[in-house]
Amino acid sequence: MATIQDRWNPSKKVSVSSAGELYIRGSNSDGSIKTSESGDESLIFDDYTTASTSYVCTAPPGTLSSAASWKVKRLDETGDYLVIEYADGDDEYDNIADNRASLSYS
Repeated sequence: MATIQDRWNPSKKVSVSSAGELYIRGSNSDGSIKTSESGDESLIFDDYTTASTSYVCTAPPGTLSSAASWKVKRLDETGDYLVIEYADGDDEYDNIADNRASLSYS
């Protein structure tokens, strides 16, 4: 996994896995992304698996993408409006990020 570190703020890091998955760590106090109470989360942003659809997967740092510990959102851009839906219809950390394209959304 390649890691990019902000030279002005070493606590802000962006990593890209060999599969092209993007992971961002940081906190709002310095203007970076904060997606959990601890200020750090793994993030997978996928806009290439399905046409006109993006997937946003978040989990605690170090979570394997094959673990059932991810919150997964689908951003559907096929119509006139952006539709945001959650896997299983909820925002729980109980999905497998690797399965994001085949999960049920509502």
